Amino acid sequence: MNLQGKSKHLLNYFNYLIFLFLISCIILFSRDFVHINLKIFGFPVYIVEIFIIIICILALLNFGIYKDKKIFTDYKLKIEHILLISILLVSFVTGLIKYGNTYVFRHSAILCYSIFSFLVPAIFINIKQFEIFNIVSIFIIFFNSIIYITVRDSIFGGFAYYYQGLFLFIIINSLILFKNKLINSILILISTIIIYEIIDMKVRAAWVAFLVTILFNLTLLIIFRKKLAIQKSLYWKTSIIVILMILLFVGLSFFNLKAFNNATALPETKTVQIKTDLKTKITGYIDEFKSIYNQSDEASSSANNAKWRIILWKDIIKKSMEKPILGYGFGMLYNNETLKDMGWAYGDDVGFLDPHNSYLSILYRTGIVGLLIFLLFIISFFVKMIKFLRSCQDSAISTYMISILSAVIFILVISFFMVVLEGPFLGIFLWVFIGLALSLTNIYDIKIKSIEN
Repeated sequence: MNLQGKSKHLLNYFNYLIFLFLISCIILFSRDFVHINLKIFGFPVYIVEIFIIIICILALLNFGIYKDKKIFTDYKLKIEHILLISILLVSFVTGLIKYGNTYVFRHSAILCYSIFSFLVPAIFINIKQFEIFNIVSIFIIFFNSIIYITVRDSIFGGFAYYYQGLFLFIIINSLILFKNKLINSILILISTIIIYEIIDMKVRAAWVAFLVTILFNLTLLIIFRKKLAIQKSLYWKTSIIVILMILLFVGLSFFNLKAFNNATALPETKTVQIKTDLKTKITGYIDEFKSIYNQSDEASSSANNAKWRIILWKDIIKKSMEKPILGYGFGMLYNNETLKDMGWAYGDDVGFLDPHNSYLSILYRTGIVGLLIFLLFIISFFVKMIKFLRSCQDSAISTYMISILSAVIFILVISFFMVVLEGPFLGIFLWVFIGLALSLTNIYDIKIKSIEN
């Protein structure tokens, strides 16, 4: 490799490390990290934006110095992305003209962070980078899991159920690739703890997203089972995860009793307490799950939370239909008088309500046109990636692709119940994973071309 080639790879490697550091900090500290800002002429510039600027500069240097046109020519969603950016820019400019407040920039997060679907394929140019990214992310997520189990209050692990839902299927699907028993044992242990935490945190949006993603991931594994050369060992590996998870529930119940009950209690009493504790815990999970579709229990905070969403969603759809084509633009604040009259004052601290449904937020601020273009982008992405899976002859890349698509499904489902795409510490990952999927297609294309040559 000549000196220019080495410099080019060094520049890309530096960009990759910066990106890896950014994602690691977001997973570890979530909201606390992305809210770090610098005041420039009195205007707050947040740390994620600073990272984006640095990454963009390095990518442009690659293009300017080394004429690396890859970031412009190999992007497989160019037309769809141009359409999406165009409609989002219309909403951004509309917001600046009409409202001119700081919320214009906050609501335009979906525009700002979509750049990662464009930048990530330029950063990830080989499969080794992808593997390192997975290992680092899994290590951080496992660290967050241990913190959740052992420490009550910590600066780490905010929104852990979200990040763990993203990487869970990368971990489980890796059982297809690795034959080493020690590695498999570690992956099984990590998967068990992550599933336990997703269930135990009682976030219903994560539960629904988790169940839908399981079905999606399983469907793709069945469809492409011959290509992936899935062996029977995968079945007993996943069975071990289920068995260990049950043991974990029992074990942690016993651990909690040992920590909080009198050490001199009789063994018979402890046995009764363990059974009671498990029964209470399982009953709590069942009641929480029922509240997803049954909001009749007035005393249940979860059922009332669901009612809150339904009232909000109906009203914001009604208001969106008053400006159905292009919406109100970014910066338009939303409040609900019905909820205020009922005494539900959530959102008063910031002066507006988020509908806890990213799709309705897009509808409200960009109109039907914006929502349809966003859905077109997502549908086009899945169509192209499924076509790629059908033609890909590399089992490792196919496995990684299924894992990435599963992560995207998790994000899209949970976005139906939470504020996800509107902010950096959650929404950024949709664009990162879309970029990772596109990078896998580029890596495979390079591999095929090298074989042909």
